[in-house]
Amino acid sequence: MCTVSWRRDGGEAGSGYRLWFNRDERHTRGAEGTPQQGTAASGVSYLCPLDGERGGTWLAVNDCGLSVALLNDYTTPGASDVRPVMIERPSRGTLVRNLAGSCSLADLRRALGDATVVGLPPFHLAGLAPGRGAASVAGWHWDGRTLHELAGEALVPPWSSSSFRPAEVIADRRARYAAWINLTDAEAWRYHESHDAGNGAFSVNMSRSDAATRSICGVTVSAHEVALEYRPQAWPGAPRSTSGPVTFHLARG
Repeated sequence: MCTVSWRRDGGEAGSGYRLWFNRDERHTRGAEGTPQQGTAASGVSYLCPLDGERGGTWLAVNDCGLSVALLNDYTTPGASDVRPVMIERPSRGTLVRNLAGSCSLADLRRALGDATVVGLPPFHLAGLAPGRGAASVAGWHWDGRTLHELAGEALVPPWSSSSFRPAEVIADRRARYAAWINLTDAEAWRYHESHDAGNGAFSVNMSRSDAATRSICGVTVSAHEVALEYRPQAWPGAPRSTSGPVTFHLARG
């Protein structure tokens, strides 16, 4: 139940990019934590918001300029994790933190190949790195049995997921995105913040009786710096202390 998009900054030698991520979650899940800085075993520093219930994350960006973003997959038959289970499954968010020390897409590919994904529910995972063209973005789909690397049109943003009528919701959100050609940063923020009160489940900034968008993150990677802007959203049960937007920074390594 999330949406992620990205665009190149068009700057010198393709040195940077922008990425936006809406995290949607059930009302019954614990509150999330604002982004924190971590250090991977490789010594790479990274920023990521935290899932307050399981300790993982859905998005990480590091001082190499590499971003890792994960969306739950509800389109694979049997993929839905909204039903109660007798045994708690591993957290997909832990995988993102484990991959946050990768300094390139080649590193990410190796780390993902070495990672244990067996037992994780299905997901889509995107990796973005400074640069231009196909060499600067990679994606994978884990269907619960096999990890497939994506190519071609499958790597075109936006990516979205929904546990409610997933095929229709995803198609609607992609169509809305396509209505803007060559999105500016401001237009991309408006897309990710867009909400239709009469059709909340289909909205990018979504709301349903059981779930809502918890936060919108904006990543900026430039030649010299990485920034992660965190915008918490109102949702039923949100802590009263929910703050306004806050931005965290890392110098590029």
